[in-house]
Amino acid sequence: MKLFADNVKLYSSLAYSSCDLQVVCDRLAAWAEEWQLRIAYNKCISHRISNRAAADGNSIYRIGSHVLCWSDETRDLGVIIDNKLNFNCHISAIGHKAHVRASLILRSFVTRDPVVLTKAFVTRVRPILEYCTSVWSPHTVSNINKIESCKRWFTKRIKGLSDKQYPERLASLGLETLQARRLKCDFKFIIKYLYLLMISWCLLTVRVLEDIVINCTRVIRRLTCTNISSQTVFVISGMHNRAQ
Repeated sequence: MKLFADNVKLYSSLAYSSCDLQVVCDRLAAWAEEWQLRIAYNKCISHRISNRAAADGNSIYRIGSHVLCWSDETRDLGVIIDNKLNFNCHISAIGHKAHVRASLILRSFVTRDPVVLTKAFVTRVRPILEYCTSVWSPHTVSNINKIESCKRWFTKRIKGLSDKQYPERLASLGLETLQARRLKCDFKFIIKYLYLLMISWCLLTVRVLEDIVINCTRVIRRLTCTNISSQTVFVISGMHNRAQ
């Protein structure tokens, strides 16, 4: 189970029986009923991720008395996920949305100053094309060109740049290709991930060393107290014998 804010994802591998996932759904329904929490059944669906057809067909899952419908395309936190994880639908959707936004900028702005139009594109259009790219970054030429086409189209309509090639237009505006920016984003993500792993390993090592030091200190204290007690008994007994 994965929990993010008020979204819950229950998942199971295809190698296991479909009954395992139904058991988890039943436990979720019982937990929600016990804590008097309402489940938005209209937002609950079943989604299979596989490049093969289901051997047992689409199993029927229920949360309480509600039967979950199957979906081939699921929007999760702004990203459309399909069965084969090729993200073609998501790329088409954000490409269309970016084109509409870029066209609106050209129709709304009276000025044709390249600096102003570039700033508007970077602020209002580019975030649509770069949201969560670490998840859906395209690997096929067709999808890469589909994402880049919006920027090609917009820069070609800036005054004085229509007769130049795409790399020249980007150089004149001080911009980079979206593919290069995605590559940099992937590198940053990997560096952050490795950094967190290193920090976690260091913290674990420090905790282990602290436990070792604490245990060694306890053993030394016990041994010291035992030796002191033995010497004290010996001195007292010796003094007693002398007194006699």
